[in-house]
Amino acid sequence: MKKKCIIAAAVLLLAVWTTLFLIDYNAVMNLHDPVIAWHVGVEGGTYRGPGWQIEIVKKHVTENGVDMGFVTESAEISLFGIRVGAAIT
Repeated sequence: MKKKCIIAAAVLLLAVWTTLFLIDYNAVMNLHDPVIAWHVGVEGGTYRGPGWQIEIVKKHVTENGVDMGFVTESAEISLFGIRVGAAIT
């Protein structure tokens, strides 16, 4: 009985972790800032989640003298040091 509880808890934790990763993965692949990972750099820069790292490159855009703000130029997500996805405008 105790072994089944431990296995069920491990499976539940893995399912939660996978869901969190997929939320950030989806955001990065759509060139948005991650939702779960925390920011450790300047505008754009590096974000870190539990087991993954995200690198986002942003540039400041002005169009016809109008400030459009920062626009994501590219994003890359790595899982345990292995790149698993990237997006570029």
